[in-house]
Amino acid sequence: DNLPENGALMVFPGSHNVFVACPGKQPDRNWEKSLAVQVHGSPSQAQLTELAKQFGIRHCAGRRGSVLVFDSNLMHGSHSNITPLSRCNLFQVFNAVSNRLGQPFEAECFRPEHIAHRKPEHTNAVG
Repeated sequence: DNLPENGALMVFPGSHNVFVACPGKQPDRNWEKSLAVQVHGSPSQAQLTELAKQFGIRHCAGRRGSVLVFDSNLMHGSHSNITPLSRCNLFQVFNAVSNRLGQPFEAECFRPEHIAHRKPEHTNAVG
C-alpha cells in the first residue's frame, strides 16, 4: 500500500494550470538517476512554497492495486521511504501521436527507446 507514512505521492491540486519555469540543462543520461534524485528541471524551494500556499498539498494514498491518473504537469513528488513498510509504483506516460517526440529540449542525447518510443509501429493512431 502507498501511505503518507511510507512516501505516497504528493500533489499540488490544480497546479497543472500554472507554468513553473525550471531552468537548468540536464546532464547526459539523466534518466539513469532522475527517478532516485531529481535535481535538474525541478522547481526551487521558493516556487514550491508558493505553489503549496496557492494549491495546498495532498497525499495520494492508496491500497495495493489502486490506480492514480493525473496530468504530468501537475506538480508532484514523494519523499524517501524510511519505514519498514514497502511500496511499489509503476509510472506510465501517454503522449498524443500529434505530440511526437522530437529533438531534446535541454539534453545532449535522446532517451533510449525503452523509455521514450519514437517508432511509428509503437502507436495505434486512428485517422
